Amino acid sequence: AEQRAQRCRGATRNLEGIWDETRRDSVQAAILALDKPYARHAWERAEAALSQYAEDWASMHTEACEATTVRREQPSQVLDLRMACLQRAKVGLRSTVDVLAEADDEVVLRAPMVTAGLPSLSRCADIEALTAHVGPPIPREAADVEEAQRHLADAGALYSAGRYDPALEALATANVIVERLQYGPVKVEILHLEGLVLDALGRYEESQAAQLASMRHAAGLHMVDEMGRASQQLMFLVGYEGGDWGLGQAYRTITEATTHDSPEAEADWRNGLAGVLIRHGRYDEAEQEARAAVELARGAADGNNPLLVANARNTLGVSLYIQGNFAEAEPEYRAALTAREAEFGSD
Repeated sequence: AEQRAQRCRGATRNLEGIWDETRRDSVQAAILALDKPYARHAWERAEAALSQYAEDWASMHTEACEATTVRREQPSQVLDLRMACLQRAKVGLRSTVDVLAEADDEVVLRAPMVTAGLPSLSRCADIEALTAHVGPPIPREAADVEEAQRHLADAGALYSAGRYDPALEALATANVIVERLQYGPVKVEILHLEGLVLDALGRYEESQAAQLASMRHAAGLHMVDEMGRASQQLMFLVGYEGGDWGLGQAYRTITEATTHDSPEAEADWRNGLAGVLIRHGRYDEAEQEARAAVELARGAADGNNPLLVANARNTLGVSLYIQGNFAEAEPEYRAALTAREAEFGSD
């Protein structure tokens, strides 16, 4: 038993060169060198988030290994799925650290959003979700898929940092790789992230086309979670930016049917829906959705996104304010402001 347990120790060694003392010093130097009043706070919050993520990653790596190797309660096939998920999370951590290690003013301002964009670790412990997901690529394509996923992770970190043009370049590189492969899931993720970046650039028609393509690919591969993410963005794009309430409602139906298992995901889309309802003057309904988003965000198990509650409470404040209910709107705004100050710093 002791020999088997020994195989699962030393998980933190897997993060050497990704988040260790050397990389920590690089990020600290890059952020503090900007000499901004908010830089110290940004570094402290980023360091805490990255260190906690690395600690959680190592703990989950050890637990997954012991569940198969020591306790014999998990088959080796499940261990493979969990380790593949953790490998992708490690790639995401590397990309996030790389972006912060080359921080400029914009990146430092958005540092909490950069760390909030780290891949969710809770999914790597969700056996049902992992076993229901699309299988791994065929062996001869595995290396190319990993390369495409690295560029995808880079693009995600760049997007969170507000570096939209470099994010599109990384996505284009990833797309060149996947175009020659049979493996489809990475294409779904590339299209979805491309849609997010194009939306941030105000290129709404192109963003809509990318999200629609992502949703179609996801449907063909039975990737339900990914369908939900794409339909959520389409709901907002056509319902808010496009002003088409009828079509927005259609995408809402798809979103609602595909994201009910995740409190965090449901809080996010209900918050977006509240914004669409405000856009169309449906203030009572917006208030109901915003209140639901607040409660869901408070109860979300994954603590990766501490700004989720703040965003939902801000939307609730808007829905109350626009109805003339200033007494209830004010504490919502103040709570959102307090939470954002805690993340970004009062400067």
